[in-house]
Amino acid sequence: MTSKKIAISGKEKDYKIHTLMGRFLRYWLPSVRKLSPATVETYRATFRSYIAYLESIGIPIASMTTSDFSGKKINDYIAWLIKQKKSKATVNLRIVTFRAFASFAIDEDPSMGDIFSSVMKVKKLRNPSKGLPCHLERNQVTLLLKQPDRTTRQGLKDYTMILIAYKTGARVSELTSIKLRDIIRTESRVLISLTGKGNKTRQIILSKSTVKDLEYYLAKFHSRSDDDTWLFYTNYKEKKSHMTRHAVNCMLRKYARMAHAEDNTFPEKLHAHMLRHSIATHLYRGGLPLTYVRDFLGHNSLGTTSIYTSTDPETIREKLEELDDERAAFENEGKTEKELLLELAGLSSTTNL
Repeated sequence: MTSKKIAISGKEKDYKIHTLMGRFLRYWLPSVRKLSPATVETYRATFRSYIAYLESIGIPIASMTTSDFSGKKINDYIAWLIKQKKSKATVNLRIVTFRAFASFAIDEDPSMGDIFSSVMKVKKLRNPSKGLPCHLERNQVTLLLKQPDRTTRQGLKDYTMILIAYKTGARVSELTSIKLRDIIRTESRVLISLTGKGNKTRQIILSKSTVKDLEYYLAKFHSRSDDDTWLFYTNYKEKKSHMTRHAVNCMLRKYARMAHAEDNTFPEKLHAHMLRHSIATHLYRGGLPLTYVRDFLGHNSLGTTSIYTSTDPETIREKLEELDDERAAFENEGKTEKELLLELAGLSSTTNL
């Protein structure tokens, strides 16, 4: 692997670790692993956090080297996170990120195996024995769906959104990305096409009662909409705009509080993914084979992942080099040393996925 050299303050330095991070975040995760932009951003957040930690102990980004990614340094960072009272889930996510980066770095440059192999040995924090993921019972789903006032436009919209989220098992990003063209009608059924991680699509058939509710919503909200319109939207400057994850979860928490007032066992901190867990749990308990549940949720299977095994390694390497060439001449004027290095490492605020 050829590392990037940048002239800063008249001095040319070799920034191997920064170059590796840039390759990992800008190309390998989104283009090879086929991870979604949101998932890549969680990996990026780990590196930002780690750089902040290194700076807090006197190691600025300009002085950062591969030795700062040893297993010992990562374990020290983990201890720091625990002291900061970060959750086990957050800490384990950081560890997973570093393991993935270490594996990538060793593949890129086997000479760094001594340093990065120690990172592979960093152990995740133990969690208490887990049962089923946090989910709603079926009677709680019924209670939740009773909360929106369907005699109002807002209530009707919220009800339909909750119903479709539950009935399709959609991730929140999939739910907010549904357009009218994704509703597929045949002579005997209606399906919704969801686009998930890695731009993989799956089609979910709707029950007759769900179709009835959906058609009523469409008649009220989309009588004159074209196929490129979002199924669920917010009105912004008199336009039907894309809904955010935050807007969906705020809506759910509002109705969760109302449901909790009727049944104090109802979780007040409801979020969209809990509906996904709920339908999966209900389908499995209802006797649907686990492999069917997996496909319904859009989780990876041998059939979907095998298409990536034909990727030509040399093509990947050529693309990596093209990315390096494109970023060979940074516009140094007006940028600080730290800003340049964050850009090289794929961590600048303007980094595109």
